[in-house]
Amino acid sequence: MTQDFDLLQSCIAGNSRAQFQFYSQYSAKLYGVCLRYARDEAEAKDMLQEGFIKIFRELASFRAEGNIEAWMRKIVVNTALSRLRKKNLQFLPYVEPPSSIYSDEEIIGAISAEELIAVLNQMPQGYRTVLNLYAIEGYSHAEIAEMLDISEGTSRSQYARAKIVLKNRLGAIKK
Repeated sequence: MTQDFDLLQSCIAGNSRAQFQFYSQYSAKLYGVCLRYARDEAEAKDMLQEGFIKIFRELASFRAEGNIEAWMRKIVVNTALSRLRKKNLQFLPYVEPPSSIYSDEEIIGAISAEELIAVLNQMPQGYRTVLNLYAIEGYSHAEIAEMLDISEGTSRSQYARAKIVLKNRLGAIKK
């Protein structure tokens, strides 16, 4: 723990070696987060870079009471959402989904990470964003609605539609 604290303090002080070590330690995990929101690797790399700029800028405000990874992940997710909003993220209008799709199925756990990213990249951006926020990041539909400035019903609808697309594509992959 002392070593991590010393690394953080060196980063805050502007030590470029410490910042590179910090980046090297966390970039792969955060890049994975970016890949789920980005359309391609180039966009994911841009999100990651922008996220780390914000992380280093705000590092002094991190309270060591919490988990640094969770704190950074939140910054990266918010960075990704901000970039998507600038691109006019589109959502389909709310439609009441069939009740059967709200089952407890573990769709995401049934395929590899590479297959999941490929399927996510083929989904409409609204579906993908809500699926990431709800199923992977663990936000509630109320939180997602507030983050994306949409209704809670739209969040639920986008998630339901994303699950249907994921089920269909999963079936195609596993055949």
